[in-house]
Amino acid sequence: DSGAGGGAVSRAQVRGWARRRARQQLNMQWGLVTERRLTEEEMGPLEDAGSEMEDSEAGSDGKGGKAPPKRCRNCRQRLPCEEDETNLRKKRIALAAKLVLEAAALAFAALALEWPIIVLLVAVQVLLLADLFRLNGEAAELGRELEKGNKKGRAKGGPIGHWDRRIVGTWEKVDELSDSQDAAADLLQLGGLPRKAVFLFKGMNIDVDGQNLVMTVITKMPFLKVSNETYPLDGSVCGHKRRDLRAGKFIGYAKIQPSGGLDLMYRWNEPLAGNGVDEIRIDKPNELHITTHLTVGDKTASYRVVYTRSNN
Repeated sequence: DSGAGGGAVSRAQVRGWARRRARQQLNMQWGLVTERRLTEEEMGPLEDAGSEMEDSEAGSDGKGGKAPPKRCRNCRQRLPCEEDETNLRKKRIALAAKLVLEAAALAFAALALEWPIIVLLVAVQVLLLADLFRLNGEAAELGRELEKGNKKGRAKGGPIGHWDRRIVGTWEKVDELSDSQDAAADLLQLGGLPRKAVFLFKGMNIDVDGQNLVMTVITKMPFLKVSNETYPLDGSVCGHKRRDLRAGKFIGYAKIQPSGGLDLMYRWNEPLAGNGVDEIRIDKPNELHITTHLTVGDKTASYRVVYTRSNN
């Protein structure tokens, strides 16, 4: 091949032309990535979750850190939970049954004029009634806590509903079709290893574990481990380690879109407090697009990453 003036055209130039052409076709099909900011409605569940689900929540693990939230042994939800309410209801029913049996025994003792037994049964009845009143008080308090559940670290962005199951799978990043992430790295003031780590991602594994959507980043270097992100399928807000490798956490939730795609809404505190959304969409059966919009202060950055389904 020869260029203008008879100069040789390098393979790098050919690849560059092919990459630009592929991106032009993608932009014609999907349109250019435009700015998006979270609305007040979308931010609502994140605001409701508040500090209780972030690294600023009170408590200590005995090592100067933050204590993990108490969770139910059965359902693993933050306490109090619906499982608590069910167990408390069972206790009240059992106690009421005991009261009925004791009342029947007291009636028989009264008919037989067995005064020592009558006195003993009356004492037992008084203790059981006191226990029942205590359980009723606990039930009322638990009911109030459950009503405030959305503001106690179990805020929800709404049920996930029906979503495009083709999103599940192992996906390989297509660098030629993906946007540059330099603007996002600049927005988050990434430098050194954190900035290099952004460009070492080579894929994504998306799976469903029970009632949770689990996302795992695949890197080009096996020793570089990135924490999984798990999003409950009921739309609950949950916490994860910050993606920029800074100390602390961010909180987020998943929301279904009419197209069947998923939006992951999230926010994080200082340093560089901000929020963002990942739009996960299937373009073709074997092509996945994740468009990320980040906001820090009054500045934004957006980019789209294209993946193809892995054959491995």
